[in-house]
Amino acid sequence: MKALSCFSLTLFIIFQLNAQCDYDVSVDGDLLLCPNSSGQLITQEFESYQWMKRAYNENEASPIDGATEQFLDITAFDDAGYYFSVEITHENCTEASEEVLVDGWVFLPVTVISLGNFEIGETGGSIICEGDSMFFELGAPYTENITWYKNGNIIPNETSVKLTVKESGNYTVSGAPSVCPDFIQNLGLELSVETINCNTNIDPVENDLEVQFYPNPTNERAFIKSTVTIDNYSVISSDGKMMFDQMVDNKEFEINLSSLSPGGYLLQINAGPNLKTIKFIIQ
Repeated sequence: MKALSCFSLTLFIIFQLNAQCDYDVSVDGDLLLCPNSSGQLITQEFESYQWMKRAYNENEASPIDGATEQFLDITAFDDAGYYFSVEITHENCTEASEEVLVDGWVFLPVTVISLGNFEIGETGGSIICEGDSMFFELGAPYTENITWYKNGNIIPNETSVKLTVKESGNYTVSGAPSVCPDFIQNLGLELSVETINCNTNIDPVENDLEVQFYPNPTNERAFIKSTVTIDNYSVISSDGKMMFDQMVDNKEFEINLSSLSPGGYLLQINAGPNLKTIKFIIQ
């Protein structure tokens, strides 16, 4: 009879340890982490704890060494993409929580869109006339903590997604997504801008002269096509130097630009009393 009583008591204890407890165990906390950030998981207050971790391709969770507190510290680098649960013991009853997934934000690299009145130079930089403007616009989702730089120095008071550019220099930017404002990322390259002098010191003449110049940008040769006979044309460098002047007396012709260095130039076309100025780039 005594042996039977001991056996019955053992079964009762085992049953009690594996029986459903009178309380629910759950996990809450930072379940969506920003890159390079940390967070914390938390459960209710019990007598003892053992936190568990499982990769998505594993069948069973494994105990985390030393994770025996009510709180569990986690990081995006080590823990994003893993499932977590906690096993607790309270008043001689052991219970495990449902698993929760700790996920993390992922963002595309920083991008900048070039807008406005500009040409692309031989090396890929932007070329604008003095007095003109172009714009750099920071791509989504980088809308917070924006800093624009020129020649390695911060541009004061420029914190919006769009930057107006009127001067030569090397520009870059950094910013962060609104959901992770501390995750500041850099563009990783500089955007070159060159301003050229498009003032030929010749008074403009109002006219209806229609002239096509192509291709633009060009390299060694270009073509000109007009609705009226052109008397002559001249090519002027960005610093105002006359490179050459040529009589033509034709509506369509080809010009040889092989003697010119890459950069921005002006083409001045004269047809009777009419004057037409075209900006072009040699690559």
